[in-house]
Amino acid sequence: MKRTPLILWLVLLALVAGVRAQKLPLADGTGRVAQLVDVRALSPTAPGVERDVAADRASLASLALFVRRFCEPPLAPDHDLQPLGERYLAVLAGPEQIAFVERMIATAKAHQGEPLLVECRILSLTDASFQKHLAPFLPATAVAPRAEVVTAEPKLLGFLFQQGESSRDAARVAILGPGQMQPLFKLLTADAATDLLQAPSILVLPLQSASIAVGEDVAYVKDYELDVVDGRLEPRKVMGSVFDGVRIDATCGLIDADRIALEFALQQQVLVRPIAEFRTTLAQSGDVAIKATIEVPSSTGCRTEQSLVLPLGASAVVAAKNGEGTWCVTTVTVTQSNGRSPR
Repeated sequence: MKRTPLILWLVLLALVAGVRAQKLPLADGTGRVAQLVDVRALSPTAPGVERDVAADRASLASLALFVRRFCEPPLAPDHDLQPLGERYLAVLAGPEQIAFVERMIATAKAHQGEPLLVECRILSLTDASFQKHLAPFLPATAVAPRAEVVTAEPKLLGFLFQQGESSRDAARVAILGPGQMQPLFKLLTADAATDLLQAPSILVLPLQSASIAVGEDVAYVKDYELDVVDGRLEPRKVMGSVFDGVRIDATCGLIDADRIALEFALQQQVLVRPIAEFRTTLAQSGDVAIKATIEVPSSTGCRTEQSLVLPLGASAVVAAKNGEGTWCVTTVTVTQSNGRSPR
């Protein structure tokens, strides 16, 4: 995206310096408006607790990226949206984009303290099972990981919606219509060739990020260092760790009463046990070879990152073929934590 930082910062400096209004049309004939949007209320602190400035800046930078990614209509090349300090989003855009940002922030403030529940299911399917149950609804033209949000209306495919285009080898994504997640899940799990690997969930406050890890960090011997003890070389273990489990990172926002913006990253990693070992010679001390055993961990699993707009009550299905020839299928559903779809 082309930036216009000079104009943006000059105007915003004028706003911060004393102009009462926090919205200022630019007199350059483009129709653009410069505005500061206060988002401090999205991350309140308890009375008497000092704010973490570094954390506030990092959170604001992530929020700016999220809002910019989902902005409707998309920001033009001569528009910009950047974090300013620890509490403002600085926006230089047209009236429609300004209205979108204001509406998204206001909606998040109105639902502050009402977390959204992101529920995931991770399944492993054989290729035969995938071709039988999912391939008709997840063609090779489904959207690839990290694709930009598809703003066009999704195309109805049975009870699934297809979005975007990608190569035949990429991950595939589809949106399930309201009420269709459970029938599909029952269909898949009734197949003996389907394994339900994990079913993690995470609570996410509107326009804030949250993470959850279900699993363990497994220690292993990755190397040795040699210390001199009483004139002798003594090996000392250097430990490493590898994660075995599932990790989810998610950010959610209500675009309007009917749609949810969702950005999530999911990693499912299964450590192969026992960890492989090999013996090696670390050094030669005179006629004595100092030998040791080093561990080399390996793992299987899947990883996906998606930015999606989900219709109210809908779910996303993400499928990717791994190196073993099986399919890792992830389903994602977002509701209010009380079980209702957010309104």
